[in-house]
Amino acid sequence: MLPSQFGFRAVDVLVLVMLVLGGARTLLGPVVGAGAVVALEELLGEIGQWRTALLGALLVVLFLSFRRGIVPTLRSAYDASRAPDD
Repeated sequence: MLPSQFGFRAVDVLVLVMLVLGGARTLLGPVVGAGAVVALEELLGEIGQWRTALLGALLVVLFLSFRRGIVPTLRSAYDASRAPDD
């Protein structure tokens, strides 16, 4: 295959951001991720190619900082705050 035959599909990237943002291994994660991405899309508006660059940067930050997703990370932080101090 030639490199020119590969296409960049924005929908695929959005779904990936939704899953990674919310947490792919939880029931609530993709729902939270989808809501966050829709809100982000509304905030970004029509910024053209910068939208793709921003989504790519968001993916890098998510992979480095929130490997499990936001929902599992927040759940762990909440559980840790509710645990009795010994």
